[in-house]
Amino acid sequence: SAVCALPASCSAAVGTHSGSIRVMDDAQDLNACASLHAHSGVVSRLVHSHDEVFLFSGGSDGAVFILQRSQPLHGSSRGGEWHGESAGDAIEIHCTTQAALTESETALAEARARYGQLQTSAKLELAAAESRLKDLMAAEAATHNEDMHAMQRQLSLLQNER
Repeated sequence: SAVCALPASCSAAVGTHSGSIRVMDDAQDLNACASLHAHSGVVSRLVHSHDEVFLFSGGSDGAVFILQRSQPLHGSSRGGEWHGESAGDAIEIHCTTQAALTESETALAEARARYGQLQTSAKLELAAAESRLKDLMAAEAATHNEDMHAMQRQLSLLQNER
């Protein structure tokens, strides 16, 4: 369902309808290849990096896989081995699905909404605290003014007694 030529290594990658990716290093021997069952559906797209170290696959399942060659090419006629759990197999480095992306977007939207609620609540609490502080300062100032007036009256009485 998808083919990607790897010209520097004289190899090719083939994606199948069953979700497998096969990297063939020898056009004469189709059994001489690395194979990985990567997707739960059709492999719809294959593309390689400019240095042919990475191979990217996309599938009808919405997943994206990145496969990495274990050795740089450095002019060899063979493409090197692909990382894997067994010799010659490719390994999944990263996978995501459309469902996982949708779930992440939903969680992010919920987190943003909660953050907005917390921010609004904090602003209201801050405004209430500022209002209480102003009231306390006004009450303290009024008490201070009353004390000052009382002291001035006492001073005036003391001065009159002299």
